[in-house]
Amino acid sequence: MLDSLRSVVRFRRFEFDATPGYLSKQVVPTHYGLRLDLDPDKDTFDGAADITLRVRQPVLAIELHAFQLSATSARLVTAGVARAL
Repeated sequence: MLDSLRSVVRFRRFEFDATPGYLSKQVVPTHYGLRLDLDPDKDTFDGAADITLRVRQPVLAIELHAFQLSATSARLVTAGVARAL
């Protein structure tokens, strides 16, 4: 029983390249750091996200999901050098 369960788990393992979606498979998120400022009395929130990416090959743009979110600032940090976007 345990062996058959292990084979099912192995079969269903997440594979980034095989997962459907609209974002590029050439830019892979490897870590998310989130800070959220939540107030139960408000319908909105503030926060920050630090996303570490691995770029598999050069791309013209980096796209992120942000449905119903508004960014007040963004920056790209490469080799310790920050660039405002």
